[in-house]
Amino acid sequence: MQLTRNKYRVFTLLFFLSGFAGLIYESVWTQYLKALLGHAAFAQTFILIVFLAGLAAGSWLGGNLIMRYSRLFRLYGFAELGIGVLALAFHPIFIWIKSFVIENSAHVLAEPFGYVFIFLLTFPATLMLGSTFPLLAGAFQDGFPEKKERAVSYLYFINSAGAALGVLASGFLLIPKFGLPYTILTAGIINLFIGLVSLHFSKTFAELKHTQHSESIADLPRKRFSMNAVLTVALLTGASSMMYEVGWIRLLSMVLGSSVQAFELMISAFIFGLALGALWMYGRIAGLKSPHIFLIRVQLLMGMLAIFSLVIYNQSYNLMEFLLNRIPRDGGGYWLFNLGSNGIAFLVMLPAAICAGMTLPLMIAVLQKEGESRRVIGNVYALNTMGGIISVLLAFHFLMPVFGLKYLMIGAGGLDVFAGIGLIIFYRRHRAIQVFSLAAAAVILLAIAVVWFRPDPIKMASGVFRYGKIDADKKILFHKDGKTASVAMAESIGGNLVLTTNGKPDASINIVGRTSGDEATQVLLAALPLSIINNPEQVAVIGLGSGKTAHTVLMNQRILSVDVIEIEPAIAEAVQYFKPWVENIFYDQRFSLYIDDARNYLSASVKKYDLIISEPSNPWIVGMSGLFTGQFYEMVESALTDRGVFVQWMHIYEMNMQLFVSVVKAFSPHFDDYQIYFLDDGDVVLLGRKSGNPGFPGSDIFTNTSIKSELLKLGIESKNDLMLRYFGSKQTLDPFFFSYGEPANNDFYPTLEYGAPRARFLNESIREFDELLTSPVPVLKSFSAQPTIFAEHLGPDYAFLLSEQYRNADKIFTIFREVEQGNFVTYGALGIDLALLVRNVLSINTNHFDKSGVEGWLKYLRSFTEKTMPFLDPGQMEIIWDVLESASGFQYLGAYQKLEVRLYRAIGEDDYQSILKLTKQFRNDLPPIGSKFEEIQLTALSWALIKAGEVGEVKLILESYPNLSDQSAVLRFLKSIAEAPMGF
Repeated sequence: MQLTRNKYRVFTLLFFLSGFAGLIYESVWTQYLKALLGHAAFAQTFILIVFLAGLAAGSWLGGNLIMRYSRLFRLYGFAELGIGVLALAFHPIFIWIKSFVIENSAHVLAEPFGYVFIFLLTFPATLMLGSTFPLLAGAFQDGFPEKKERAVSYLYFINSAGAALGVLASGFLLIPKFGLPYTILTAGIINLFIGLVSLHFSKTFAELKHTQHSESIADLPRKRFSMNAVLTVALLTGASSMMYEVGWIRLLSMVLGSSVQAFELMISAFIFGLALGALWMYGRIAGLKSPHIFLIRVQLLMGMLAIFSLVIYNQSYNLMEFLLNRIPRDGGGYWLFNLGSNGIAFLVMLPAAICAGMTLPLMIAVLQKEGESRRVIGNVYALNTMGGIISVLLAFHFLMPVFGLKYLMIGAGGLDVFAGIGLIIFYRRHRAIQVFSLAAAAVILLAIAVVWFRPDPIKMASGVFRYGKIDADKKILFHKDGKTASVAMAESIGGNLVLTTNGKPDASINIVGRTSGDEATQVLLAALPLSIINNPEQVAVIGLGSGKTAHTVLMNQRILSVDVIEIEPAIAEAVQYFKPWVENIFYDQRFSLYIDDARNYLSASVKKYDLIISEPSNPWIVGMSGLFTGQFYEMVESALTDRGVFVQWMHIYEMNMQLFVSVVKAFSPHFDDYQIYFLDDGDVVLLGRKSGNPGFPGSDIFTNTSIKSELLKLGIESKNDLMLRYFGSKQTLDPFFFSYGEPANNDFYPTLEYGAPRARFLNESIREFDELLTSPVPVLKSFSAQPTIFAEHLGPDYAFLLSEQYRNADKIFTIFREVEQGNFVTYGALGIDLALLVRNVLSINTNHFDKSGVEGWLKYLRSFTEKTMPFLDPGQMEIIWDVLESASGFQYLGAYQKLEVRLYRAIGEDDYQSILKLTKQFRNDLPPIGSKFEEIQLTALSWALIKAGEVGEVKLILESYPNLSDQSAVLRFLKSIAEAPMGF
């Protein structure tokens, strides 16, 4: 007896691990197949259908095998071994076929080959995965006869519990830490372990014979009819359950966000509900006298609870708002956010999902109680899964885009309700008033939901998962549940038309004469490359958005065609509301719109482009990371003409340096040269040229009156405003970026997709860019070929803070020039804080300045250098230092303090020899860094040594401060320059 218990526990653990590995495969295969087929609606559904088809076929096969073979534990072990072997071979085979078959085939055949390849590569493994449940259920019924009635519900619970944990492990631990190849390797090893242990323990079971039930000929028609009725319900229940899953995931993506982790949380909640339903049945199924009556009740209740979940869903936005306003935006808060998101998913999904988990064991129990053979285990599971296949096609390609999420969910609930009513009719000899009452209540609830229930479109477009706020002031003009996203158009109080996808704002235009927060990005994505490239003819834009970028491109009459690739058809419908402001895309014959995934389009197209502009949604959205990987940039490189230019939008808000570096490392190898420009304070572009140097923006763009008009709205008046946005080029930036240990973002190591959601939640930003731009020691500017920017040549530039900093610095210079000339000065042009700072610095030129104020004055001076030295040229800084050094109070400064002033002067005047002399006067040996000024000394010394050609000495100095370069972006930059193989 004890031996039997031990074997029971062993196989329980093994099937738990099998479920754990099975959902890892689904997660990993989805990532692999998206890398090949893209993220378009058909590709998404194809991946899911292949998985479900394999499970269905495997279930049917397993159901037949348990009738023919007696050594079922042994067969189960071989199935698990087969899954493990295929898992270990998956990545090498994928790479080989992708490289030698698909990429070397004709473009027109590449996509069909891709679908065939995916089917052949995944179907055998899913076939074996599907067979494991009926095989082990049959084995349990033979090997542990005392638990025969409970075997199905028990195994369904164990396997589903493992699957729920597996999907979380893959999304939060394995893929982010080890990448796709090692994650699937881990799952494969688990299956090999399961198979070997199963084969070992299968030897301890005698060859078990199952009994065949005898039945009279008179009973056969009735039994067949009963079986067909239950199998039909299995098909309908499988369809409704998958519709629930599809509908809930889309609905909750507007509450929890559309990140891959949010997706995994939703999947795990649904599967955990199935597990709980099976567990509930495990404790009760043996005692059910009329399982068919209980099945009817569960079917009706499931439909009602699914419809009622829409009511809970409307309140889930308020729960997310409450959660985000009470948890800290830190590492601990991020886990609380995910835990809370999982809790919200449970609230919405769990009641109906529990019922769904009860149905499969119940249907098998009904048929086995009527004398059906064990084959029904596989048949019911297969039909249940087949229903899922049908519903995936219907949900994605018909019900959701045509009728919307409301009617998708109500329709799915209706399927369960009418399946229950069908069973009432079939089992009419077993009439119960409770069942009829429940059926009547379900039908009434269906009618109420159709007539009165409305999902709140304002909440759905609020992005509550991001801002922690439901914006009730907006007016919804358009909403559609598309194939890949739910799209809305809203008008804010300030006159912004905002396009949202799954609740996240993706594009906006102000319609009352102002500018929205997105317009600088949308216009400059087109205007900036057009100011650099000579006469591009063929242009592609990835992502339609508001249409403003393509509209601006079309203002250049020399361009022959503009092809826009947009993945979601509903975006094209929503853009109609932007029509008066983007009319070129509606009336210009050169414009073409292609509804496709950009990767698919570029890999299949034979057309070559002079300019490709990529402006996808944020990379924390599931699927978007594929447009920031090395494999994608390889496709772009192939699609460009020899001197073609690629423009990649990227944000530096809700982002950290490590993730940004992963994109640059993926981007850089595919372009001879690249430059980075700011679009506004939170957005940048990587502008890469396939061969040659991109060059700098020219003035010709301002001769185009239409484009000039768009730029003037942004306060951009000349090429100086464009050059102000220049950050650096490949030569200067690659050493800096490659000094970070972060790997390149890759299809198989999706660093960005799994790291970006956390950066978004923490509201991180790339401070290193600002440090490099505003350092008193102008290291970035001195190593780039950027011409000097003068504030008097700049426009107001409403979207870029650096422009204001240049103008403020120029105002400060004007004040010092007036002081030098002995004129009366006023501070009205400066803001209050800046005026106080300048007055305090100029206090050294007053009669009441004395020794007691020196230390305080030096603190003001250090802040003053940050406001002036990064933005003024050496000639302007010379006047400022002349004023300060000739001031009456300068005599009160000690020798050390005067040296500090003179060091600032040497830095501001790019006087490298003086910097070297002055830093030596401070101290012979550099001390531990203890103050901001000491860090400036080290920075200035390293900078001057590099300029003097003493690179080896710089390396030695900075190596003595191993942790400092992690804290200071400027010192890291200098260290990377010193270690770079090229000279500066």
